[in-house]
Order: sequence, then C-alpha cells, then structure tokens
Amino acid sequence: MGGGGYGLALLFMLLFLSTSLDWARLKAFWLTMALGSSAITAAGHEANKLDVAPPELTGFLQGLSNTLAAFGGVVGVPLAARLYERYHTWGSVFGMLACIYAIGAITAVLFARADRIPLAQLL
Repeated sequence: MGGGGYGLALLFMLLFLSTSLDWARLKAFWLTMALGSSAITAAGHEANKLDVAPPELTGFLQGLSNTLAAFGGVVGVPLAARLYERYHTWGSVFGMLACIYAIGAITAVLFARADRIPLAQLL
C-alpha cells in the first residue's frame, strides 16, 4: 500500500507542478490530493509497524521511527529555504517534495513487507 499511496502523492504533485497559476483552484485541488495521499499512507505505516512487531518492542519501534521521522524536518526545512533562496520559486520546493514521494514509492515497492516478525528472530 505504501508504494501506491506515495505513487498517488507523486502523481498529484506532478499535476500540481504542471498546472498553470491561472488555474488556482485546480492547483489547490492537486496539492490537497497529494498531501492527503501522503497522509493516508503515513497512517498505514503507523498501524503496520505496531501489527508486525512483537509486543515487547512496539514502544521501542515507535520511538525509533519518530526519531527518524524528525530527521526529515531537521534537514528538509533548511533545504527548502535554500532552494527558495536560490531559485526564488516555490516550484523548486514542491519539486523536492515530488522527489521525496518518488523515493518513498520506490523504497516501499522494493522493500516493504507486512510479515509478522517473531521476537526470537530480532534478538
């Protein structure tokens, strides 16, 4: 599901980037669909990691994933600012977001699984 959700987010973001500013309502619709598709996919990740991990490690896994997720904010915000300062257009910032969606879709398709992991296999 993650690959499909991020693939949809990528499609909507590319439609957003290719739509003229004259069509502001359509741009707003594409952006809403892209962010909504991404949010739905993120909700699936939250439930999935708690379902497949052993109960003894769900808290650790939740903390680890939240720590890694914060890394995107630490790196992404300054990078977006630099892109905007350099190119003076929000298209470059949203283009970066489209690249992130593409990486997420490819990673999910290649590596994501939803198999239950026995505790003995992790230790």
